[in-house]
This record gives sequence, C-alpha cells and structure tokens, in this order.
Amino acid sequence: MDLKAAKLVATKLLAARDYSSKELIKKLIARGYSLETSEKITKEFQDFGYINDQQYLNGRIRYYAKSKKSPFYIQQKIKSIGFNVSIEMINDVFDDLELSIEHDLFYHLNKKFKYDKSSWDSLDYSEKSKEKAKLMRHLISKGYSHFDINSLIEKVKGEQNESSNF
Repeated sequence: MDLKAAKLVATKLLAARDYSSKELIKKLIARGYSLETSEKITKEFQDFGYINDQQYLNGRIRYYAKSKKSPFYIQQKIKSIGFNVSIEMINDVFDDLELSIEHDLFYHLNKKFKYDKSSWDSLDYSEKSKEKAKLMRHLISKGYSHFDINSLIEKVKGEQNESSNF
C-alpha cells in the first residue's frame, strides 16, 4: 500500500480524535500498512505538530481527573496506553484544576449512596456493615486507597458526632 493512501487514513483518524504516536502506528498497522510506513507517517505528523504525545498525555490525565478518578487509577490507565507517568505529575494536574481527592471521595459517596445522616441512622449494624463494604468496593474500583477511604469514613463519623459505626 502506498504512502499517500496511508497519510489519508492517518489524517482521517486524527480528524476524528487525538491519538498518541503509538496508537496511530497501531491503527495504521491494523489497517494493513507496514511498520516502516506507519512510523514514517507518524514521524512526519509529529514534525508538523499534528501529533504531540505530551499534549495527548496531559489531555488524558485531565479527562480522568475531571471524571473524578484517583491519581492511582489515572496512572494505571496511562500505563495501559503505553506511557509512564509519575503520581507527582498527576497531582500537579489536580492542583492546576483545583481538584482534591477528598472532594472526589465525597462526590462518589453522595452520588452512589445518596448519603443522608438520617437514613444512615435508621440502618441497623448489619445493614451499615453491608453499605460500608459496598462503599469500599466502589471506591477501590475507582482507584482510591484504603487509607483515603478510611479517612473519608472517619470524617463522616466525625460529622455525625456520634459513636455509631460507619
């Protein structure tokens, strides 16, 4: 297949959404173009500024951060697309966006469980334990650490200003 056709395919792909250089190479190979052709086009597009891996990476981090994902979750997602990124870099993005892990945890608590002190107080011990386990599973699936989740639970306990278990 020729270079001109491969450029056209790459242009159409980039018109639809951003790709990292690695992703574009994979897409072109999947469409039947050689590795050499795919790399040549990708390099040319990088030189023209059509592909910028750092900008792509920052955009993905910002997207996940705005989606209320934890820094650890973001780091794993970025790693799965072939990039290594430090937690410090992700935390810098959180700072730039003025986001906090604690705020995101409360967001998930209120969204998933419609947290309400009076409805919580009406639950018996076993129901509270089930809800706490459900909350833990949900937040762990979002990449939050046990430490962060336990901090949230302690904060909620403190707000209740009671000795009931959460």
